[in-house]
Amino acid sequence: ADAEIVVNSGTVSDDGVWIAERDTPLSREDPAVYAMVWDEPHPLCGLAVKEVDGERTEVDVFTGAAGVRPDPASDDGWTQVAAFTSRRRMDHSGFEGHNALARYLDEMVDFGSNIVTRAVRLRVVSQFTADTYEGSCAKDRLGLDTTRCRIFGVAPLEWLGGEKPVDEAVAQRIEIID
Repeated sequence: ADAEIVVNSGTVSDDGVWIAERDTPLSREDPAVYAMVWDEPHPLCGLAVKEVDGERTEVDVFTGAAGVRPDPASDDGWTQVAAFTSRRRMDHSGFEGHNALARYLDEMVDFGSNIVTRAVRLRVVSQFTADTYEGSCAKDRLGLDTTRCRIFGVAPLEWLGGEKPVDEAVAQRIEIID
């Protein structure tokens, strides 16, 4: 079943793009909120994100009681499972990393395990406040604006199974300090 998309401002277009309508800067106390809510629990292992026009996004899953409807505006029943910093577009033509005109800068958020939940919430808690060599503009070549937040699409990911077990001796990190 499709998720109900719940946002705390603005509208979500038919193609899944959300443009928040805000007058105040993004912050942990006043984030832009985008949530996917289902009637029945879903086993999820992460998210595929087309692009977030915001610096830091914190991802929560609903772990509240079965009879309680997830409320994206409340902190009750939510557990943070991930956070990520979005990549920024580089608008310096002639440089190898020039990507200002890329269609999307997609991200993948791995929860680290399967989580059964009835809702996932993205809280965009900050926006970029300075231009750098690596990042000098947002999608559509927009400049700095601490009140702006846009999400261009999110897809929940479910583990399909069937992968062969990973040999832990091969997958562990080896660090040499000399």
